[in-house]
Amino acid sequence: MKKILITGGSDGIGLATARLLAADGTQLTLVARNTAKLLDAVRSLPGPGHTGLAVDLPKPEGVGLVFQSCFSELLS
Repeated sequence: MKKILITGGSDGIGLATARLLAADGTQLTLVARNTAKLLDAVRSLPGPGHTGLAVDLPKPEGVGLVFQSCFSELLS
């Protein structure tokens, strides 16, 4: 199974890309700042196993959280 992380995944091009990949059976982790929009986006994806990570990437600690997620979610 393919596993992909998408930043900016709660709307726009990021969400459109996520929907296409999920429809093809890819398991996704979406990253976005807005928790409510992120949860809605994850719930809208077809298929099981998708997750969301609410992070503000311009902040240094945000980048660290994304790397931790990559190791725990995407490499498992």
